[in-house]
Amino acid sequence: MIFQHPGFLYACALVAIPIILHLFHLRRRKKIVFPSLELLQSIQKQQRSTKKLKDILILLVRCLALLALIFAFAQPFIPATKNAQQGRNILIIDNTLSMQAGSLMQAGLPMAKKLGADLVNEIKSDQWTLVTQEGYFGEFSALSKNETLEKIKAIEPSTGSISLEDQLFHIKGMGLDSLDQIFVLSDWQKTGATLSKQHTLPKLTLIPVSPVSKGNAAIDSVWFQSPIHLSGKTEEIACRVYNYSEENIEDQTLSLKINGKTVGVKPFTCAANEYADVQFSFQNPPNTIVEGIFSIQDPAVSFDNNYYFAYNTQAKTAVVSIGSSAFNKLFQKLLKEDNEYSLIALAEQQVNVTELAKGTVCIVELNTKISTGLQAALKRFIEEGKVLILFPNVDKEIPL
Repeated sequence: MIFQHPGFLYACALVAIPIILHLFHLRRRKKIVFPSLELLQSIQKQQRSTKKLKDILILLVRCLALLALIFAFAQPFIPATKNAQQGRNILIIDNTLSMQAGSLMQAGLPMAKKLGADLVNEIKSDQWTLVTQEGYFGEFSALSKNETLEKIKAIEPSTGSISLEDQLFHIKGMGLDSLDQIFVLSDWQKTGATLSKQHTLPKLTLIPVSPVSKGNAAIDSVWFQSPIHLSGKTEEIACRVYNYSEENIEDQTLSLKINGKTVGVKPFTCAANEYADVQFSFQNPPNTIVEGIFSIQDPAVSFDNNYYFAYNTQAKTAVVSIGSSAFNKLFQKLLKEDNEYSLIALAEQQVNVTELAKGTVCIVELNTKISTGLQAALKRFIEEGKVLILFPNVDKEIPL
């Protein structure tokens, strides 16, 4: 019998714990003689002998239960005979999480499964044992070629942590001298696929599986040429696409949809590890919420192929002017003939926060120090993505 994890056998020393407890229980007690109870002496002797037998049986059960638990962790197994293993091959496929490469890589596990299936098909043998992090398939009774191929197809990534050292130690107990070959397919990460010199065996074939780099194009950002979006006016928008690969992108297309309708498709090229900016223009729909989608076709990684954005259109740009009467009248004359703007004039000492929130652009004349309430309102105005313009009075020094 061989143990897969013999280190657990050191825990057998714990069997001494129930024995010590039993010995403490048998400490001699002080005897007190009661003359009136002498007639019960024979009954007491009979009960004492029964109790001793019961205590011994309980001690044995406790010790055996503890040993059984230790043996279960040590995982004992009986090595197979050489004759039973004649002509068998062993295939070890590393299916740890390291074989599932990042988003820019082709995963190593599918490559290992394909190589493993090719080995099984090429080698003229109908006796196989498949080893993964889940266990040993065909350990004592060999798998046929078809059974091995089916097991290979079913391999999934595993969170197991059985090292290659432990796997080879277990295989030694199966009669290593009678095996034809051992194949190991792994990416050889230091965490689990390290191999010490004691396992440098003539029948051990190590096959490295290297993930292949795959190019990825991703939509990085989108921006407008103007912060004001008017109904029926032409909108200018730009989209930046990054190329996260070592090869140039040629003949790739970028499409733009507005409210579910395609408004533009443009080709673009991008150098390796660089970005490309693509410009689009379209007509804004009237007074509505505009929902847009930029899309590229990149099969390598698809989660970053779409970029969503939304904004509101308006018939006119509401401009709020805050200042003196002369200041407000100046802007009223300036915007009077322009149909794209509507002016909301507010006195600098009596600012209506509700009226201020209606504007897209706010123009403030700095004649006096801005009050705390107006500062808070203007801060919210900026945080909403609106435009704030300050006109300082050159003849006065106004603290902000």
